[in-house]
Amino acid sequence: MQVTINNITPVFNADGTLELQSMSCTVSGGEYPEAINGGVLLTKADGITLTSTKSDVQQVAIAKFKANVDAMLAPQADQQPAK
Repeated sequence: MQVTINNITPVFNADGTLELQSMSCTVSGGEYPEAINGGVLLTKADGITLTSTKSDVQQVAIAKFKANVDAMLAPQADQQPAK
């Protein structure tokens, strides 16, 4: 899978130093007709900082993307059948 960083938003924390607020990434993989892509938003809560390595960002972005896909495909017990 490929990870592209689209946007990095830093902010000054209470100590006056820069830290990561968010990082917008696009994750894509596969080949047509079975290709998939989507976006994920990474934050310091995901363990990503302004000094994270490329491999760290890729690993976390892909894991978060896969978790989102799994959650979307999981059966929803509270959904009502269509009428």
